Amino acid sequence: MERFSAPHTGANQAEIIWKLLEQYGLRHTVDYITTDNATNNDTAIYELAKLFSNINVAFDPVSVRMHCFGHVINIVVKAFLRSQNADAVVQELGAFDDDVDTTQKLQLSRKRGRLGHLHNICTSIFRSPEWRDRFTGNTK
Repeated sequence: MERFSAPHTGANQAEIIWKLLEQYGLRHTVDYITTDNATNNDTAIYELAKLFSNINVAFDPVSVRMHCFGHVINIVVKAFLRSQNADAVVQELGAFDDDVDTTQKLQLSRKRGRLGHLHNICTSIFRSPEWRDRFTGNTK
């Protein structure tokens, strides 16, 4: 696969995805696309819809788009945490960097209760490929 060195605009992403779909013979098999909430991903999907339309393949950019479940959880947890006391949460989140030991992380999460624990779980899953594989059941 070629390296994506162009700016990550939606149009550029769509062009690369389109080439890959052609290269692997998958243009007629795309059912869903999973992305995060970045606006360039919205643009990419709408650009892909135009390309699919040119070859008479049904591709509704709204119904094929699936949001990344992990990203959705992350956004929800952050929203809950920030809604309680934004200044305190920002300070505490800074303490969750990798250089903070597990005991400190546990103590900080206890201050925040269940949402703090959920935050720790999400952070651990997203930062580690091994944990992501365990969470998704993707073991080799």
